[in-house]
Amino acid sequence: MVRLAGFCSALYPILIVPTLRTKGLKDGFGGGTQYLTIVGLLVTMICIGLGIAGDAFKHPGLIAAKNRILPMLVPVECVIAGLYWYLVLTNVFHIYPDGHKYLPFHIDIQMHGIPFLTGLVEMFFFSETLRIHRVKDVCYYFLFAVFYSSWSSFCAHMDGEWPYPVLQNQASDWERYSMMLNATMVGLAIHFIVSEAHIRTTSKASQ
Repeated sequence: MVRLAGFCSALYPILIVPTLRTKGLKDGFGGGTQYLTIVGLLVTMICIGLGIAGDAFKHPGLIAAKNRILPMLVPVECVIAGLYWYLVLTNVFHIYPDGHKYLPFHIDIQMHGIPFLTGLVEMFFFSETLRIHRVKDVCYYFLFAVFYSSWSSFCAHMDGEWPYPVLQNQASDWERYSMMLNATMVGLAIHFIVSEAHIRTTSKASQ
């Protein structure tokens, strides 16, 4: 039930957010997928869905796929939550062009908080077969970072503007990519911390 709640918690904002403002997330090239938060929610749904299906049908392939996504997902969702709340609390115009924060608090938490907690719970309580592979997991993490940076850049090229005002307001692409790189490195540090915690937890449990 906890995992199903996490899955539904990721799905609900994707369905409801476009109805909360005149210009919904479907506007512009790429629709909602131009936003890092939405991409994170989709990856969370895929990961948790694979875990639920893999355990329900005792399918090792589905479980293995989930185990490869999960170490990448947790730091990504942590960065999403941390960046969002930092930017909103310091200057709401960084995220919302008109300065009006239209998301109700419960949806805000579902988009920028619960997915990270869902990933942590999945990693530490529902992933007995998960083994951390330091090199592979870091490669998958950087692959996601490169994917989103490239995808958001392409969407910006097609639309003529970046999906987030904080990126649009930068003076040059160099500054935008520097911001993305800094966020990526913060996520990498989080990845190492969470991975080490998982390794120590599983080693103690096996003793």
